[in-house]
Amino acid sequence: MEINGEQVEEVEEFMYLGQALLDKERGTTKDIQHRLSKARQAFYRMRRIWDTSEVGRKTKAGTIV
Repeated sequence: MEINGEQVEEVEEFMYLGQALLDKERGTTKDIQHRLSKARQAFYRMRRIWDTSEVGRKTKAGTIV
């Protein structure tokens, strides 16, 4: 495929702006799975903060937003 006279590589899927995982069929299943995985990782990293009694509930609730 050419765009403005320049050859562009055709790929099965790509990351758009570092967030949306797009594929040839414009499917969103992989994108949703990717976003859920990122969310799980973030929640897991925050686990120590949420499990400690040294941080108040109001502060913990503020980390979610």
